[in-house]
Amino acid sequence: MGRRIGFFRRFIDEIKINDYVLVPDQNGMVHIGRITSNYYYQKLTNELGHLRNVEWIRSIDFHEFPNNVQLLLSNRLSLISLHKTSQELSAIIENNNIITINRSIEKNFVAHINGNKVSLTMPENLTKSELNVFFAKVIQQF
Repeated sequence: MGRRIGFFRRFIDEIKINDYVLVPDQNGMVHIGRITSNYYYQKLTNELGHLRNVEWIRSIDFHEFPNNVQLLLSNRLSLISLHKTSQELSAIIENNNIITINRSIEKNFVAHINGNKVSLTMPENLTKSELNVFFAKVIQQF
């Protein structure tokens, strides 16, 4: 019960207009929105009535977020502050295509393509999903 009270207190008192919200769904997407109203109560259903209006900006695949943000977003049914990750989140929200992946062991790849040397340094334990996101961003920029 205490956890639920803390959630509602933060939802009512701490969230402000123009704050961003990130809402993960069951399909691996994270929906990003901006708060556009103060708290209000309007009973929509037996379970839904505590409300704030949100302008939904975009949806992003969960795996596009840096690991530290993914960890925070994995806290289901909680209201958490993302201030420690605000710089990375701002880049994602503003669509600056920045991907930050911090891992300690690196692997280097070098290829010669049509006389051009192409090299890539990446974490050794990078997942296929993270690699797909990276190359999709690279291809998008061409």
